[in-house]
Amino acid sequence: MNSEMVIPSDRPFQIHSRLAILGSFALFLIIFLLDYLSPNTYRFVLLYLFPLTIITLHTNSLSLVIGTTCLSILLESYFTLADHPSLASFHFVDLANFFTRVIATLLIVWLARTLRRSQLRVQLLANTDCLTGLPNYRSALIALEQLITEPAERPFYFSVALIDIDHFKRVNDEMGHLAGDAVLVQLAQIFFNLATPDIHFFRLGGDEFLVLMRKKNHEQAKHICQHLQDLVSKALISNGQAMSLSIGLATYDTPPQSVSDVLHEVDVRMYGQKTATNS
Repeated sequence: MNSEMVIPSDRPFQIHSRLAILGSFALFLIIFLLDYLSPNTYRFVLLYLFPLTIITLHTNSLSLVIGTTCLSILLESYFTLADHPSLASFHFVDLANFFTRVIATLLIVWLARTLRRSQLRVQLLANTDCLTGLPNYRSALIALEQLITEPAERPFYFSVALIDIDHFKRVNDEMGHLAGDAVLVQLAQIFFNLATPDIHFFRLGGDEFLVLMRKKNHEQAKHICQHLQDLVSKALISNGQAMSLSIGLATYDTPPQSVSDVLHEVDVRMYGQKTATNS
């Protein structure tokens, strides 16, 4: 589900990646200037590991990590290389120090990448529904909060839909929870196929799902919900289970007061449709 919206696991350390990377390159420059202006008896080579580590922790790009590692090694060794115009002028101690710095730098990069992978894995588990693979309730709250507090587009508008499976309890009671889980997984697969950079699906829990539709007005959102209803009905009927969805839809052209207000509004509308359908 690639999008402009930030999925929590995209920021394992809750810092904007671009800001961290640009700041780190600025730090490289500052350290080099300090190194250049300091007497020859003082060197700041260890400080280059800080911006290198920050970049390594905040980027998905392996090429950027490799390039930054080479830059760090070059800056660490710049004055050593400048003081020795030829290879013959290097002493054993100089070569030993150089290779020690290189090995230490590579070790730091490896540890930072390992930490990043572990942190991303933890974030993914914390923000993903384990049954369906969809983003979970926590992810939905974060995405909604972002839409409300960071309205990047003008004019501002987005739509939210709360989905509930009609008579889902009957499936669990009559066919067992494994059959109910199979229905949820099949429904999630339909959602995955419909997801776009502007349409996001979340499982809130049980048989309730949330749809966030960026830059979709009310008519567009109604069309999406109707298309979703048709797809689900056909898919479940072909699987021998006649089921339908109750959908509560709300569209906002100004930022709502809070996430709770949005969830309450779509919840009321969803139950209103469910009551009208069952009456």
